[in-house]
Amino acid sequence: MNATVKSKKSSELYNAEIAGSERLRALILIGMLGLEAIFLMIIYFFYRKEYLSVFNNHIAIYAIFIFTAVIIIYESIVHHFIGKKRRVFFDRWSLFGYINAFSEITLLTLLFIFIIEYSDQPVILQAPATLTYFLFIVLSTLRLNPGLSVFTGGLAAVEFIGISIYYSTLFSNQPIDNFHPNLTGMQYLGQGVILLISGIAAGFVADLIKKKITVSWNHIEEKNKIIDLFGQQISSQIVESILEKKDELSGVRKNVCVMFLDIRNFTPFV
Repeated sequence: MNATVKSKKSSELYNAEIAGSERLRALILIGMLGLEAIFLMIIYFFYRKEYLSVFNNHIAIYAIFIFTAVIIIYESIVHHFIGKKRRVFFDRWSLFGYINAFSEITLLTLLFIFIIEYSDQPVILQAPATLTYFLFIVLSTLRLNPGLSVFTGGLAAVEFIGISIYYSTLFSNQPIDNFHPNLTGMQYLGQGVILLISGIAAGFVADLIKKKITVSWNHIEEKNKIIDLFGQQISSQIVESILEKKDELSGVRKNVCVMFLDIRNFTPFV
């Protein structure tokens, strides 16, 4: 019964660690996207003419700021939900992770579609903004789910390649200029492959972190079991010695002095 209670407690602590990691990820995303928006604003302020030589209107920069605001609001809701509804999160945390990853990647893809549709320019697909996919892929490691990291990278690759193929075909009859660059298969397929490989690499990192946490957790549990077993009968120094040399079965020989007191005629009263 006691072992069952401890196992349940360990499971709850592990789930709490997962929830804390997910909340931390949401906070990092909020901070990173906010920082990205600030730097984009600074770059736009100093390079406005260069921006207008690539985009014929301001829809792209406005859309990016709107997207940043939407994602920050979304991640704030996720952070609040996990904090208030932890029990619901624990029951469906794997499904929640996939839904969350799909929402984030798809929102970014919809941003690019929105910019292309309203500016009539596919140049955004060759802009640094597409590198934002990597931010979501890297931070997916904090979910400690290798499959989820691979899913994030794979979804980003599929969506990016999909819209690139669609708009490269749609604008194939347009004259090639700064506003309508030539989207070649080598470019978008190459970036798509890198996105997928990044997801796989993030999966390996997530798996390694998860294994390290599991090993540390098992070590702590084993230590607690030994302390519970021997802690009340022997000194803490001996318990620590057992923990340090748990693979050694040899004893320790020491010189000791035993002192006792003999009281005459005391034995019959025992």
